[in-house]
Amino acid sequence: MKPQHFAAIVLMAYGVAWSDTIDVLGQKLTFSNPSGYCTLGGTQRERDLLNVSQRAVGSGSRIVHAAVRCPELEAFKRGTIDELDHWLQIQLIGPKGDFKRMEMGRETFLEAVAKGSPRLDSTEIIRRINSALADTDVSMTKIQVAPLGRDGNAVYFSSRMNLSSGSSSRLVTGLSGITLVNSLPLTINVYEGTGTATGREKLQPTLQQLLLSVLTEN
Repeated sequence: MKPQHFAAIVLMAYGVAWSDTIDVLGQKLTFSNPSGYCTLGGTQRERDLLNVSQRAVGSGSRIVHAAVRCPELEAFKRGTIDELDHWLQIQLIGPKGDFKRMEMGRETFLEAVAKGSPRLDSTEIIRRINSALADTDVSMTKIQVAPLGRDGNAVYFSSRMNLSSGSSSRLVTGLSGITLVNSLPLTINVYEGTGTATGREKLQPTLQQLLLSVLTEN
């Protein structure tokens, strides 16, 4: 067995993910997927899904990384499922597709994005997130986005939308954190489509794992 393969097995056994490094506007961005998530994009079926996802987010965002819960990704690659229940994205953001570095401090950037909302401590942010995720309204006909406040790391939002496929429709819930990392304006997004309280409860720790990885590894 090659040393790197043995190291991968050890890391997986302890729930530690390999770091990913991607190029964003000519700059290297390093981070680790949250535990249990695997990077999307290795097969044509995965690349087709990424293309569909990119069209869905619009011209003001560019998906630079996407990952899916590992068992779901394996089933998707085999073609045994077509819909994913747990996925995440890192997006580069730019008004009207104008993607560029922003040479300013993170606090200045967050204050501008939050439009004057006061900085909150982590306890209040988590309380607001839990309150937003406890809302089980599924009657919306379009995406609902709610600001949740900001701390020193990011400006947080929750989102709800109904995704339709054929004659069926399902509720998708998301959490997002907008931040600035080495002058790169990014949105960290995590989603779940089970529609269950258990699924929603996992969004906040997944978001925090990915966000802190992006902030600390760069």
